[in-house]
Amino acid sequence: MRAYFDFARRFPFRYRFLLGVSREDSPLGAEVRQAFGAMTDLVRSAQQAGEVKGGDAKHISALIFGTAYETADLSVSNREGVAPDLAPLC
Repeated sequence: MRAYFDFARRFPFRYRFLLGVSREDSPLGAEVRQAFGAMTDLVRSAQQAGEVKGGDAKHISALIFGTAYETADLSVSNREGVAPDLAPLC
């Protein structure tokens, strides 16, 4: 998580670009989705080690990623002096 936040803070435009590209049907979009898919693998490994409760690894990954995304986005927005868009949280 620390590396995720560091990347978002150091490269806010690249961070937002990668999130947008992840939705595209392109080779780069596929690479970004694959990288994000690594989160699910980490969750499964943590479940097997007893560090994370059982459940659907994809849903748990989505929750972790969603929380990390919003936190990093708020951090970047506040650093840039821009009011964060809280609409997705409502």
